[in-house]
Amino acid sequence: MVTNQTSTYLSRSRLALLGIQAVTLGVLFWANLRISGKVHFFWYNSIGAPQELDPITRFMFFRGWPIAPFEWCVMNTFEWQGGRLAYAALLVDLLIAGAIFFSVRWVGKRILCRIPTISN
Repeated sequence: MVTNQTSTYLSRSRLALLGIQAVTLGVLFWANLRISGKVHFFWYNSIGAPQELDPITRFMFFRGWPIAPFEWCVMNTFEWQGGRLAYAALLVDLLIAGAIFFSVRWVGKRILCRIPTISN
């Protein structure tokens, strides 16, 4: 009987942890795929991303949290210079999002997945 209570507790806590991770992943996707209002108004409609970038980096050029790739590039006579820095910005975004996701998982496991001690 003790085993059933413990396994039920663990399955509920893991389900709650899975829900928290799904919400965290959704928030990270939303933050990284949206274009802020002033960026959309000033840059996105007037000057596009550099053409030498691959399609994924060109799509993500004005998107990203906390760092959008265009923030690392220099604007010179209405052309973006330093398009290779966009790759570094995407890598930093990926590392930050991964750190946030795995830290939420680690904290969630520490809080939710404690096995209750049963004293005899």
